[in-house]
Amino acid sequence: MTHIPVLLEESVEFLLNRRKGGTLIDATLGGGSTTKFILDNLDNTGRVIGIDRDKSTIEFVSKRLNSYSNFTAVWENFRELDVVLNKLQIDAIDGLIGDLGISSMQLDDESRGFGFKSTSRIDMRCDLNRTGTSAYDLLKDLDEKSLKKLFKEFGEEKRWAGRIASEIVTQRLSKPIETPAELAELVRESIPIRFHSRRIHPATKIFQALRIAVNEELESLQEGLEKAIGFLKPGGRLVMISYHSLEDRIVKQTFRKYSRDPDKLLRIITKKPILPTEEEVGRNRRARSAKMRVAERI
Repeated sequence: MTHIPVLLEESVEFLLNRRKGGTLIDATLGGGSTTKFILDNLDNTGRVIGIDRDKSTIEFVSKRLNSYSNFTAVWENFRELDVVLNKLQIDAIDGLIGDLGISSMQLDDESRGFGFKSTSRIDMRCDLNRTGTSAYDLLKDLDEKSLKKLFKEFGEEKRWAGRIASEIVTQRLSKPIETPAELAELVRESIPIRFHSRRIHPATKIFQALRIAVNEELESLQEGLEKAIGFLKPGGRLVMISYHSLEDRIVKQTFRKYSRDPDKLLRIITKKPILPTEEEVGRNRRARSAKMRVAERI
């Protein structure tokens, strides 16, 4: 299980802001590399709470970082930040970092159904230990109009959403789409070859839409950000790394809203998003679409 953090040094430098102590939150624990880097830059007055909705991630990172007495892993969704902090009797935090989207470990785990070549059931739930609608359920049950809307809104697939939705409905009359590989092939065949991108797989936007819908990612991000701002101490920072325009828009608009609020709770540190260098993108292809925004509590 491996996960390469994006903008690691830059994000932690912004988060700590020369601070060596305090209570910090890693809202998307992933493989724990970001958390470890933060812990290695704290003194004995610092503490990190790592949150993740994936129970297997919590188990993995808890073992990986079991030598750090100032680390606590919590199995929960970022949107439940207030519940987590209340249970831990934490009234305020000194900073929060969120590396959004799915982790490389989840993407590489074929049983999750995130990858285009996977022959497992197309699930896409980040948390397999809790019940909920899967991508398989959406592909099987949504009507053509709803599928088209889903692909346009969450996948930002403007041109081919209708054709892909129609092909899915036609296909399932004879056999439900059961695997990511089947869906990827259907989408590839639905889009004329001359319109295939050289940079990304033709089914990328469709997979994104399903994953966002299944995990309620946008709602979770909005709720989590709002709660984080409420818990943040003056001088504390929010560092958010997003991977597509829907996530980035929520972060940007939320930061802007609270920087213009009559109370002016936030000061935007990054007037424009921080992007990874070409060198980092060369080392880690996942970094190519990353955007980092930072805000500070006034």
